[in-house]
Amino acid sequence: MAQFGHFSLVIAFLLALVCAALLGWAGHTRNASLERLGRQAVAVLAAIVTLAAFSLFYLLLSDDFSVKYVEATSRIDQPVIYKISAFWSAQEGSLLLWLWVLSLYMVAVAFFWAREAGRLLPYALSVLSVVAAFFSLVVAFIADPFEQQFPAPPDGRGMTPLLQDPGMMGHPLLLYVGYVGMAVPFAFGIATLLERQKGSEWLRITRRWTMVASSGGAGGLTMNWAGAATGRGIRWRTPRSCRGSWPPPSSTPRWSRSGGGCSRTGTSC
Repeated sequence: MAQFGHFSLVIAFLLALVCAALLGWAGHTRNASLERLGRQAVAVLAAIVTLAAFSLFYLLLSDDFSVKYVEATSRIDQPVIYKISAFWSAQEGSLLLWLWVLSLYMVAVAFFWAREAGRLLPYALSVLSVVAAFFSLVVAFIADPFEQQFPAPPDGRGMTPLLQDPGMMGHPLLLYVGYVGMAVPFAFGIATLLERQKGSEWLRITRRWTMVASSGGAGGLTMNWAGAATGRGIRWRTPRSCRGSWPPPSSTPRWSRSGGGCSRTGTSC
């Protein structure tokens, strides 16, 4: 299963490069057939990344300590809830989670927002594919969560005690919804430049995406701060990574409201 997960990430990296090139050319030539093929490739990419994610879940739940990541974040007597949250409790798994959430966002943009996005869609998906290619490159070749070791130890070291809190099932996921979600308005902003489109249309298109990302990030921070205030926080103090996540949820509501104002008045922002 570890080899299958690693192979899936390598295929995801290659497919993300194909998606970026295919959709970028579709946007340049305004070829509807290529755009449709690129959207289908995005769906395949998301499916492959999902398979890799489920492979890591399987390895964690089956206590396969031949995988270094499982040995470092889990142990035999660790509760199931913490074996699941061990997926995102360290760097390698967190990067895979980032890629997984990004691929799901890409599918949502490709198939549920195609009509709204119009001519910006292929360029936006191409930019998102470049981001996906970067993260798949990292998890496949640099921070591989499926790296193996032999002989396999009889037990693992387990998750860091500070992270063994029920909030770990929700807090990181919500933060990632916020972090990764901001890639969507970024992609449409770049697409607007590539399309040489004037005005604030891309702000109108991405207003809902921005609010989803903002709400996710704010929800994750609220969970952490509320837990800390009641003595049940994930950590005894707010770490630097969480403090650094405050700007997106605090600034994006104002950004989305400004986009709405521009779209109502017809002015250029």
